[in-house]
Amino acid sequence: MTNVPFRHGHTTVNTVRSLAVGTELPDGNYSGVLIKAPGPTDDTPNSVPIYLGHDNVTADYSVSGGFPLAPGESVTLPLRYVSDLYVVSTANNQSIAWFLV
Repeated sequence: MTNVPFRHGHTTVNTVRSLAVGTELPDGNYSGVLIKAPGPTDDTPNSVPIYLGHDNVTADYSVSGGFPLAPGESVTLPLRYVSDLYVVSTANNQSIAWFLV
């Protein structure tokens, strides 16, 4: 088993889609990413869902609409290339916490 350093952080999510985990992380060294949308029990909860998807993701339920992550929910996605994951919301100043696994 190879030692892989812990990688985690927070990303501000706005109405313009952006990379979920930033651009400085290496691809291919992890098997996925755990994402949590802060909820009512967190210090600064989100007020609306976050939508996860590819670089054309939208914050709705259309064909390009992303996977909705409501405040307080989390999801683990099996991704080899974390640079493929984007986030967007219907309100500015939302956030996600992420942890590469």
